[in-house]
Amino acid sequence: MANIVPIGRKYFNDAIGLNYIKQYGLEEDCASLILGITSKFYCLAATAAILKYIESTQNIFFINHSIKFKYQGCEDCVTARNLELISNINNPHSNHSLYARLLRTNILQPLSDVITINMRLDAVEELIRNELLTDPRLEIFEERINDVINEDITYAKSPLALRNQRCYAVKAGFNGLLDVARQTYKETVNDLNEIIDQYREQYQIPIKTQFSSTTGFYLSITTEQLEDKQLPLVYINVKKRRKTLTFTTLEVMKKNTKINDSLTEVYLMSDKTIEDLISEIRGGIGVLYKVSESIAMLDMLTSFAHQCTVSNYVRPEFTDTLAIKNGRNPMRESLYTDTFVPNDTYASSTTNFQLITGPNMSGKSTYLRQIALMSIMSQIGSYVPVEYASFRITDQLFTRICNDDNIESNASTFVVEMRETAYILQNVTDDSLVIIDELGRGTSTHDGLGITYAICEELLKTKAFVFFATHFHELTRSLTIYPNVVNLHLEVEIEGDSRIAMKYLYRVKDGRNDDEHYGLKFGQIVGLPENVIRKASEVSYKLKELIDSNKEKSTSNKIIQRRKTLLQIEGDSRIAMKYLYRVKDGRNDDEHYGLKFGQIVGLPENVIRKASEVSYKLKELIDSNKEKSTSNKIIQRRKTLLQLTQNLLQIRRSSNLNKDELRRYLKMVQEEFISKMEELL
Repeated sequence: MANIVPIGRKYFNDAIGLNYIKQYGLEEDCASLILGITSKFYCLAATAAILKYIESTQNIFFINHSIKFKYQGCEDCVTARNLELISNINNPHSNHSLYARLLRTNILQPLSDVITINMRLDAVEELIRNELLTDPRLEIFEERINDVINEDITYAKSPLALRNQRCYAVKAGFNGLLDVARQTYKETVNDLNEIIDQYREQYQIPIKTQFSSTTGFYLSITTEQLEDKQLPLVYINVKKRRKTLTFTTLEVMKKNTKINDSLTEVYLMSDKTIEDLISEIRGGIGVLYKVSESIAMLDMLTSFAHQCTVSNYVRPEFTDTLAIKNGRNPMRESLYTDTFVPNDTYASSTTNFQLITGPNMSGKSTYLRQIALMSIMSQIGSYVPVEYASFRITDQLFTRICNDDNIESNASTFVVEMRETAYILQNVTDDSLVIIDELGRGTSTHDGLGITYAICEELLKTKAFVFFATHFHELTRSLTIYPNVVNLHLEVEIEGDSRIAMKYLYRVKDGRNDDEHYGLKFGQIVGLPENVIRKASEVSYKLKELIDSNKEKSTSNKIIQRRKTLLQIEGDSRIAMKYLYRVKDGRNDDEHYGLKFGQIVGLPENVIRKASEVSYKLKELIDSNKEKSTSNKIIQRRKTLLQLTQNLLQIRRSSNLNKDELRRYLKMVQEEFISKMEELL
């Protein structure tokens, strides 16, 4: 049997716990681990307490960066935020989140036991048919409380009402001495009221009776009611508060003292009676905890059942595959009244990695979110908005959806997505569900594509169900060498040539999207100038042509490039980036800082190695045709002309040469210019 050792409350400090993890945690795990636990107060506080206990009682101290910490939860805080499980991202005060009335525990930690889930689903099914349920377990407590406590006792706000509620909380007849003390209190209050009535009749002044918790009963009158009269001398302790006079008399003070004495006796006996009742109930308080949990569970299951009566939800099954027929997004369906286009989903051990492409606003994010939300709903015992659904039990759900900067933690979009992705790679299991909506868009194109490709390959090594939305169409071709990769796309109809219109069908179709230039078409729709669209099309098509033209030629160079990449990565295994935050002239010659940052945030070495291979190769393909490119020659000619112009202007403004020297210098500039232009012909 385990012994419980008490530790001081001051040692349960989340900030100290986070510092312990930064100090003792392995350097390669630290960045991604901190991302997942920064907001876990109890986790960090417990870590601080246990390490402090080890240091103070066992006299054991650890070397820096020598402990491997691992955090495992059903859903990390990033996933809870991305899916809006407990709060709305745009409006934190909005109720538009996944089941705002449900217990946070059930939402953030769905069940993973099929038997328990099916028991909940059975309960929901029963509630749909029979809404009224009774529970007799509280009858004994209820009967005992009714014997002691008055039924009309409620909490009161005013001091006098609160005093009376406390005085008469216990029923009359339960305690004879208590009844006598309360009768004394009642008679004294009545005597006080009679004395005050006599004052009104005797002095013909409309005085009012007031009460405060500190002074008891006292008298008051406004200056308007007093008119020009003087207060009789019997009234003492006169105080003026704005237009109101407050005062008392010796008789009133005596009665207050007697009332307080009788109340003290009442409180002593009444409190003793209630304490005895509480002690009696405390012996069976475990039943109350069970009842409170049952009421909370009943409330949750009843809300599930109610949702089924107002929406077309069905009971899910649990198998080894993920199969959804005509699934709908529960949040989208609850917020909008327009018709929602349902979609099918299927994933198994042989089709566990699914790439989803499509134009912006075609419904990729909505489709991904509905898969994640329905998976959670099924595992907390809820019916789901489908015609048929079969789910595999998920042990962890990971999402990479938002593209937000995090100013508080000094993290850009790319930093955030790399940290989150590193956390996913380090914690993903064969039974996980991974949802990724865009990756690698916050850095250079070749680095982003290389990192994304390497991450996909790493996820392909697991049996986790992965749904990956991307605009990198190269992935839809290069990853097809793996038999478990499935290409999907969101269907869009494009109409017209000069006046393009895009009709979103929101239907998921098999295969990849053959039109890779829908970004250009969308630019036309939103109203970009024609010359901008024309130039963008020229660059985009030319870039694609450069990449495609070298695909067949690149096979012989792959082995050499891989060796170079491996040597470079091994030489830079311990990379550090120091930010100077200074703006400098010129461009940044290092185009692969995205790869270096991937190493810093803790991406696995094999992921960095593969990402570097793809990134360097892609850059090589682009650079290899630059000299042959017609458009590049035009750019170089323009640069040469601009350089000649700048040289001539500089000579004109600041030259100290005489005529002969100036003539020779201009001739040299002319010959250099002609030579460069001939090279560009």
